[in-house]
Amino acid sequence: MPSGSGLASPPNAALTSALARRLEGIREAMRRFAADQMGQIGETHESSRRSVPNLLHYVALRQHDLRELQEQLAMLGLSSLGRAESHVMANVEAVLRALAALDGRAPAAPEAPVLEYTEGKELLARHTYDLLGAKPARRNVRIMVTLPGEA
Repeated sequence: MPSGSGLASPPNAALTSALARRLEGIREAMRRFAADQMGQIGETHESSRRSVPNLLHYVALRQHDLRELQEQLAMLGLSSLGRAESHVMANVEAVLRALAALDGRAPAAPEAPVLEYTEGKELLARHTYDLLGAKPARRNVRIMVTLPGEA
């Protein structure tokens, strides 16, 4: 294809495979961390049963330096994983599916049900409201302050 055609060449298969392997390693670390922590946490209240694993996946994801991975994903037009708070594993799985498609491979099915985007957003909004109350008029932030019992 002529260089001036305006169409990008397909991504390098070695790059997409390397990104997939890196992200699969992070996904496995997220799973291990969540399983370990859930073992220590024990039973959670029914209202948090879907949110707690998502929070643990988020904590595990943020233990990794994602800057280079995010930049490489963004260069391919894929999620940079930067806005996945409410649906962490679903976002990682979606990026892995996209990388597999770019490689011409069939994506592997997720091993466990994940908190999907819409449900995650709804749960995050509900839990935020329950914890911090209604959003103040003309502001998008709320502030929570924690103090020791003596205060």
